[in-house]
Amino acid sequence: MTKSRVLILLLLLPLAIEDLLTGRLFLPWICLAGTAGFLLKLAGGDLSLPELLCSLFPGLCLLGIAHFLKAVGTGDAVLTAAIGLTAGFGLTAGILFWGAFLCAAAGIACMIFWHKPGNYRLPFAPFLLMGFFVCLSMESI
Repeated sequence: MTKSRVLILLLLLPLAIEDLLTGRLFLPWICLAGTAGFLLKLAGGDLSLPELLCSLFPGLCLLGIAHFLKAVGTGDAVLTAAIGLTAGFGLTAGILFWGAFLCAAAGIACMIFWHKPGNYRLPFAPFLLMGFFVCLSMESI
């Protein structure tokens, strides 16, 4: 596992637990980890401006969704941007895809089996963590 993958795991694991317990994410921790990931990429010399903008794109899209549609929290959007700074566009897009897919499946299960309303809010950070593990398992195949 590379340094950036370890950093993502160290970022996602405590935030997923925090999101499950409190329904909130600690933004200073996310910003610190995102900055560390950015500096790690910068030190590696494999960072260009187009790559940086592409890496931030999924997080910025989620930030727009959080602001205008209120369908996702601001912390989740900032977390996705921090993952993008650390992992790059490809892995971030995969984590976001699998996290959203698994969250949607859990939401459907909550509506069918536990009769939760359609506007029931699920914490998203644990699903991003699961999406990270799915992406890691697919890389090793």
